[in-house]
Amino acid sequence: MGSLVRVPVRMTELIRATSAEHFAQFRELVDELMAWDSAMSAQLGLDVDSMLDFLYSQPGDIDPDQANVDVFLATYEGSLAGCAALKHLSNEVVELSRLYVRPAYRGRGLARKILDAVVASARTRGYKSLCLETATFMTDAHALYRSVGFRETEPFRDVPEGLQDAEVFMSLRLAEAT
Repeated sequence: MGSLVRVPVRMTELIRATSAEHFAQFRELVDELMAWDSAMSAQLGLDVDSMLDFLYSQPGDIDPDQANVDVFLATYEGSLAGCAALKHLSNEVVELSRLYVRPAYRGRGLARKILDAVVASARTRGYKSLCLETATFMTDAHALYRSVGFRETEPFRDVPEGLQDAEVFMSLRLAEAT
């Protein structure tokens, strides 16, 4: 009888988006995130239009055609599963945005793998600080961010009236200032 040969399968792959197809996949995931964010915000009685305008229509928002944005995609067993983006705010500060994992892929450590890759990328590029904005209802995300050293901080941008109690800002020190 022949022996069984095991071929390692790479379950999770993280890539930096570089093609039009990648950016279309990112947009697809962000559209899912927006729909979820809208539903959760509506359940909390927040003004959904204000939330969408604040989080998804800001000047300088995530636009893959801009040189100041890096987009990451994650696959799980070959299927598109999640994303994140880094947005350059200054020579020392970069913002983590749009970290999202599709519901079918949650519970597999994928968000942590994406976060670790994004933090590593920010460190490699020489940023001193990584900041983010998240919603109060994203408690699992808060725990994930805290597990790698993020701490709550003051807002790094103006928050519209009516959304201030629904937003959480965090930052992670990547390197000591020189």
